[in-house]
Amino acid sequence: MKDKDLALRMAGTVFSLIAILNFVRLVRRPCLINRGIQTPLFINLIGLGVAALMAIWMFYALKKKA
Repeated sequence: MKDKDLALRMAGTVFSLIAILNFVRLVRRPCLINRGIQTPLFINLIGLGVAALMAIWMFYALKKKA
C-alpha cells in the first residue's frame, strides 16, 4: 500500500470516528458544560456534517485512485 493510500484511509477513518461520536452526542443529549457555558447541540450537528463529508471525500479519493 502506498503512503498516500494509507494517509487517505487513516484520515477517512478518523473523520468517520469523529462523525460517529458527534452522532452519539446528538442521540444521547448529554449536558456538556465548558467554562460554565452549556454547549448547544447544533454545534454537534455542524460537526457531524463536516466530519461525514470529509470522511466521504477521503474514501472517495481513495477509491478514485485505485
